[in-house]
Amino acid sequence: MKNIQHITLTLIILIFGLSAKGQDIEITKLKINTKRHNEISPVVHDSVLYFLSNRKSNVAPAIFNQDKNHLYKVYRTQLLPNKKTGKVTMFQPDKSFKLSAGSVTFSHYGSFHIATFNKVSNLKQARSMSKNLELRLGLFESQKIGHDKWSEYTQLTFSENNPYSFAQPTISPDGNILVYVSDMDGGYGETDLYYSTRTPYGWSEPINMGEIVNSSANELFPFFHASGALYFSSDRYGGQGGFDIYYTINNGGEWSKPFPMPSPINSPYDDFGCYYFPDGTSGFFSSSRGGTDNIYRFDYAMQFCEFAEDVQEENYCFTFFEERAIVADTIPVKYQWAFSDGTKLYGVEVNHCFAGPGYYEIELSVIDSVTDEQLYSVANYNLDLEKPQQVYFYLPETARAGASFTMTADLTGFGEVDNVRYFWSIDGSEPVTGKTFTYEFRNRGIYTIRCEAYWDGTRKVCSQRVLVVE
Repeated sequence: MKNIQHITLTLIILIFGLSAKGQDIEITKLKINTKRHNEISPVVHDSVLYFLSNRKSNVAPAIFNQDKNHLYKVYRTQLLPNKKTGKVTMFQPDKSFKLSAGSVTFSHYGSFHIATFNKVSNLKQARSMSKNLELRLGLFESQKIGHDKWSEYTQLTFSENNPYSFAQPTISPDGNILVYVSDMDGGYGETDLYYSTRTPYGWSEPINMGEIVNSSANELFPFFHASGALYFSSDRYGGQGGFDIYYTINNGGEWSKPFPMPSPINSPYDDFGCYYFPDGTSGFFSSSRGGTDNIYRFDYAMQFCEFAEDVQEENYCFTFFEERAIVADTIPVKYQWAFSDGTKLYGVEVNHCFAGPGYYEIELSVIDSVTDEQLYSVANYNLDLEKPQQVYFYLPETARAGASFTMTADLTGFGEVDNVRYFWSIDGSEPVTGKTFTYEFRNRGIYTIRCEAYWDGTRKVCSQRVLVVE
């Protein structure tokens, strides 16, 4: 493996690869892999799988790095039905870049893409520089100018005017944030994740993503999912071994503590370069588990819940009454209900709403209605209110045909639980993953919407609502 700070003619890629099955995830090695070379860094755009490989090519000249290996180039293959792939061809829209090509990312609508190249594109100059200087990596942008036609690459300004390496870009779903890897001074580890924002004048100067995301080790291969979650690879302390794949979620502008992907995606080998399909049920990643670096597909081979409980609305309102009410002949009395939340109510029957879950004490006393003195205590009650154990999401009971709803899932009643995955299904359709789910109910009918929550690698709870579309 090579560190970003020790690259000559090779890329930033720290090159770290059977079909396996474990838990609810099926792993399959793609047939596009070669036996003796490396295939890494998969990304999908318009049903085409783009990846890097240092295989021998009849299209590109035979240029070798200092380790006598072919340089990396970008290749692509069409994704076909039944998890098959088409013919592999080289993706080289700008043939003036003759050295290594690196990870590529496409904007959401494909109007432009950004790729990684050595900042020096001339072979003779690169060989001369490699004797004394490290060759740096840069980020280059190309605009789409026609069907499968792209403009010449131009280096991003912050990359061109900076003595450090920048590589492995990924663009946010809205196209306004660019995350990438750099070895800039002042980071937290050997390589950190940085980001730039789109401005009217181009991409802003690099900003470190901070110590919550970055570590004292290496962070590499970021990938923005359609949900906004950011996946990346790291050899930080606490992983399964080598590089593992993690993801972090942005909550109100703050990135969460990274969560590791489950086994068998992560393994004791180097696992990196993850791509997740928008529905969250399958994707690709690179791994060295096969001896060389190869690309694998993963599929969540789960059985969606057969039985679901109806969603319960949280209700902390109760009616309290005393069945053995006394009739006083001489002393006028009243019943007092004293609640530990500070409320006092009077009467044989009272209604009271608690603020929410918690432990409450209720005391029932007989009070002299003239002096307000307590004559005696009738009873003491303890009430422990808990949230229902369920996946909660809101829907009205009825809707008009053509209505569209965005449903948000929340796991309640289980305390603090991290790394929850939600799967949605409507009337037995193929499940779709995500905390939020948007669906348009176009036709009249009765729909059953189910949402299932998984955590700790095990299916836990499934809830449902019924919607009548008129």
